[in-house]
Amino acid sequence: MHVATQTGLPLRLFEIGASAGLNLWCDRYRYQTTSWVWGDEGAALRLTGDWRGPAPWSGAAPALHIHSRAGCDADPIDLAQPGQGLRLTSFVWPDQQDRLKRVHAAQQAAAAWFVAEGPTLRAQAAADFVSEQLATATPGLTTVLMHSVVWQYIAPVEQQAILAALNAAGTRATAAAPLAWLRYEPPRADLRMELRCRVWRGDPAADGEDCLLATGHPHAAWVEWDASQAAP
Repeated sequence: MHVATQTGLPLRLFEIGASAGLNLWCDRYRYQTTSWVWGDEGAALRLTGDWRGPAPWSGAAPALHIHSRAGCDADPIDLAQPGQGLRLTSFVWPDQQDRLKRVHAAQQAAAAWFVAEGPTLRAQAAADFVSEQLATATPGLTTVLMHSVVWQYIAPVEQQAILAALNAAGTRATAAAPLAWLRYEPPRADLRMELRCRVWRGDPAADGEDCLLATGHPHAAWVEWDASQAAP
């Protein structure tokens, strides 16, 4: 929503470390926080949490239009295949029942979406995927590279290759074809996560500024939004 509000365009989402690609369907879930709600009331998955601070927008909630979605992983999980749902569930700690319920609800809903619409999940190195996907821009769409809790698992040499591809794509970005880098990652070896976003729009004076949007719990049990980032 932040990126869509900043650029005013539909999004094409690319995710590295996508696992089963469940985060790529972020617009299909229902969000019910302590201060705001958003999304389809009939969604199979309802995400709740302790939201600290104002809603990430002022006035009416903005629309979110996702044009396309694709992701990569070293060993992606294909929920359309038998047994893959069980494989995904096996990565959740068995004593965390709320997380298990969320995973079950998400994978049951997403399995049908995968069959009907995609997204495309590739078994591919993150740097190669980013280089390919950011090689060209699409006028009328904002390209978004996103990831969560994956950066620490990528080797430094590959991290540098990803950053190089991002910066090169950023120099080609325009107001008609912006680029955004959105990630939820730990800044250090602790339990506090940071939600950060960087947007390129062909404006040398403003492009490339890295904004801290929020801090949060690793599993989003709480999120503290920076009030200064609320969209007008």
